[in-house]
Amino acid sequence: MLYSLEDLTRYSAKIETHDFPVLEIFLTKTDHRLAYFMIDIGSWAEAQAILISIDLVTDISADDRSFKVDATLNDVNGADQLVMSDGRGAINGKLAKLDLETAKTISVDNDAGDEADQSRENGAAKLQRFNRFSKADIQGTDDTLGTFEDFLMSAETGQISHLVVDNGKVLSGRQLVVPIEKLTDVDLDASKLMLGITTSELNDAPQVETLDVLSRNWIDSIRTYYQLPL
Repeated sequence: MLYSLEDLTRYSAKIETHDFPVLEIFLTKTDHRLAYFMIDIGSWAEAQAILISIDLVTDISADDRSFKVDATLNDVNGADQLVMSDGRGAINGKLAKLDLETAKTISVDNDAGDEADQSRENGAAKLQRFNRFSKADIQGTDDTLGTFEDFLMSAETGQISHLVVDNGKVLSGRQLVVPIEKLTDVDLDASKLMLGITTSELNDAPQVETLDVLSRNWIDSIRTYYQLPL
């Protein structure tokens, strides 16, 4: 099953008996994986937010637009404060607290885990905010393709599997979907993404009208169309 990251930003995190709204999603830069949710815990701890690793998410429910977190309120309360340096934060675990004002603008590096040293060397641990992709221009190999609309994520792996494009030429509600392997470059400072496809490839690609009909057959047809291995 695939989930829309745009939808996930409107979900809530369930910790014990409390529901907390999602503020932001952080992705890994190099392998396009959901890494952390930032949630607002201000209803329980005044003016506070917390970063929660996807590793702590045990269940995502589309029925009530929520996900369960394998942590207690005591875990949240005891989480370390995000370490700040020159406007950036370093996460040293699966939970990190920060104040809501800082949460609005924070850039985050993830240096946690057993492979931290290697990750710092190859950049795999660097994170980027999902909201920075919003309405970014998408350039193909021959012309502009449209603007960024969304990422689709595999529920099983947390891996971003597809990118959704709005090219302004289809009916409202139609999705133009491209496998993430076709994403060749990301320049969020310039609000631009590069895809290794042409305008005709995008316009003639299989389309899907609602995420409810995303089936394995549809995913396979998309990969076959773009000549990618199944």
